[in-house]
Amino acid sequence: MECAFHFLNVFYNFMKAIHLSLVKRLKNAKFWLLGIVVVLITIHLNVTWKSDNSNLWGISVIFLSTVCYLIWEKRNKLNLESECFPAF
Repeated sequence: MECAFHFLNVFYNFMKAIHLSLVKRLKNAKFWLLGIVVVLITIHLNVTWKSDNSNLWGISVIFLSTVCYLIWEKRNKLNLESECFPAF
């Protein structure tokens, strides 16, 4: 019985740590932006797949992969801060 109690205690602490980590991540704008991008790419590829045009789907995958790669390369230089009006 003591082993089961120890397991439940470890599991509870693990879930608590995950929850705190998730709450901290949700406050970060980068994770919101990443989530929005993933959803939009998924919708785009799904609609493209349903159109039964394999050439368009293949080109879309290549294009989106290239864009994701370029953003990944510049991820440390990206500034996600903004104000009401952009500075020119």
